[in-house]
Amino acid sequence: MTTWNDFLSDVHLEIQRLASIGCDIPFFRGHEDSTWQLMPSLGRRPKKRHKNDNIESILYYDFLSYAGPLMKNRSSSWDILFAMQHHGLPTRLLDWSETFAVALYFALKNYLPTKKNPTKIQKFPDPAIWILDPFELNNGTGGERVLFNPETDFDTNYQEVFIEEKGKLEGKVIALIPTKTIQRLVVQKGVFTLHQDIS
Repeated sequence: MTTWNDFLSDVHLEIQRLASIGCDIPFFRGHEDSTWQLMPSLGRRPKKRHKNDNIESILYYDFLSYAGPLMKNRSSSWDILFAMQHHGLPTRLLDWSETFAVALYFALKNYLPTKKNPTKIQKFPDPAIWILDPFELNNGTGGERVLFNPETDFDTNYQEVFIEEKGKLEGKVIALIPTKTIQRLVVQKGVFTLHQDIS
């Protein structure tokens, strides 16, 4: 692949291939560095520390206590998780988009001129764009080619499963299409993968 047009052609062909097998909503993710793993921020912590310092529970309850004005009354624990992700707290969610252009922006944003240095472009390792068939991911998890909205498709909620450890979801990684209650999710056509095994 030597030109921008070749790259766009490859992306278009992959989108067409996915559509031909029933994937009408591919997920896109851009990385500034192609060596980065597809791991949510909570999973990037040293593995021994995750369970020992109970960080997920602490972050969740602190957010509940202090972020009340950010949330609507009677927000679900899934809404709270999505808001935590939106505000940059470490979670078990990995951001994706339904839009290729959003992934492209995140892959290249540090190659763009900045306000401080409008003529100087920062240089980083090779960027990457990931394209995921979320239907196939969920098919491997639960045997159905569907996208899950956790509010309507799960019998349990985030707090029960991950904070109180009272419930369980099928599969290690699940593709989610959330209810768009946060403006950024609307603008970026945000979707997620939920990573259950991060310890």
